[in-house]
Amino acid sequence: MVGDLKHGRTVHSLARILTLYKIREFRYVSMESLGMPQDVVDYVESKGIKQVSKWSVVGKVYNNYKFYLLYA
Repeated sequence: MVGDLKHGRTVHSLARILTLYKIREFRYVSMESLGMPQDVVDYVESKGIKQVSKWSVVGKVYNNYKFYLLYA
């Protein structure tokens, strides 16, 4: 998931809904100040899903990841 993860209600809902599927890992890409809220991180963790956060200027990270879902 990419973008403003802190304020984006759709990504909060998406993270919770995707825990219902067989997903092994979530990757979050945002500026550090706009990271996923701790309550969502804790919920996803409680479902046994690994989470990776990448703090960067988003444009510099695109080349290193394959994106299947892109929300900003």
